Amino acid sequence: MIAQLRYGSGVPFQRLERLEANLGIPLPAATQWEVVEEKAELLRPAFEELIGQAAQGELAHNDDTSMRILKLAREPAPEGKAERTGVFTSGIVSRVGAWFIALFFSGWKHAGENLAEVLKQRAPGLQPLIQMCDALSRNAPKLSEGVKLLLAYCLAHGRRQFVEIAANFPEQCRYVLETLGGVWYNDELAREQKLTSEERLTFHQQHSGPLMKSLKEWMEAQLARRQVEPNSGLGKAIQYMLRHWMPLLLGSPAYRSGHMLLVVTFDEANPFSPEGATACCGERPGPSWAWPGYAAILSAFGVPKPTAPGQYPGGGRIGAVLLNARWITPGTVDSTHTLAFTGTLSNGGITGTLNFSEVFSGPNTSGGTTTGSGSTSFPLTLR
Repeated sequence: MIAQLRYGSGVPFQRLERLEANLGIPLPAATQWEVVEEKAELLRPAFEELIGQAAQGELAHNDDTSMRILKLAREPAPEGKAERTGVFTSGIVSRVGAWFIALFFSGWKHAGENLAEVLKQRAPGLQPLIQMCDALSRNAPKLSEGVKLLLAYCLAHGRRQFVEIAANFPEQCRYVLETLGGVWYNDELAREQKLTSEERLTFHQQHSGPLMKSLKEWMEAQLARRQVEPNSGLGKAIQYMLRHWMPLLLGSPAYRSGHMLLVVTFDEANPFSPEGATACCGERPGPSWAWPGYAAILSAFGVPKPTAPGQYPGGGRIGAVLLNARWITPGTVDSTHTLAFTGTLSNGGITGTLNFSEVFSGPNTSGGTTTGSGSTSFPLTLR
């Protein structure tokens, strides 16, 4: 009963001591702790089993909060890093089939570190775990080899940024909150219809996807067209949302399957270089950058920022970062493959052909070396 009241109902030992004293049972708080500590060892095998079961879940929520412990043995800090002084209680809730398993850990480790310890017991070959948390970096675990997860940031935390400033920016915040409200409404409909996980995903892609797309475009336009001061409350709320948008895309089933090639392009033109000086096409401002032909890094080299769109030619040199969950290793540079897109601009987007070519060289069965090349292409429309 002491353990149930303390850890099940959150009644402090000191309060239990006063309650028991009123009932004529003198039992100091320190004695209560000794009783609970002794009996806890009998439950440790069950606790270890729950950790092992939670590691096999398909969805996990984790977070932590500060905690006060009078005396705590700490591990030595890594070389070059200051010793931690905080104490935290981490909560991890794992969904395993129809069951939810709640785990709590108190100590110097953060929520992400505790989740990483749990996932060390995850069986190989399982689908990536979906991790739901806020965007605080200490919630993300450093995974063991072979363990994969899908990071899903909590949308409610992004929404809260706009709720807190709604009085100062009523019109803009109303648009954001009503758009997000549509997403929550769709989720409630999915729950009422008792859709499976796959059906619920398809339902959100069809009904919530357009809402989120329009919201992202609106936020990018607010910054690109300078309709909001970046350092204002609204500007910071928008930047918070956009800063954490990429994990939503990288966590999509299409990307995780390896069938999606993500191409992130950026203008590398230098208006004072031969490429920039002869740039063609009069590239127009886009939602993410209002100054084509001028890369932000140029300011570090004394290149003045343009005073009006079109001052620098743009379109002289375009760089790209390619992302693919199956075929591209993060952080690598590949000089044997070439990716080129040619197309025509129309009201519906850019329609053309994506060409992929490869130069290869390797040993053959005769002991020599075979070299060659290959290429493929397919139609593509960019909107």
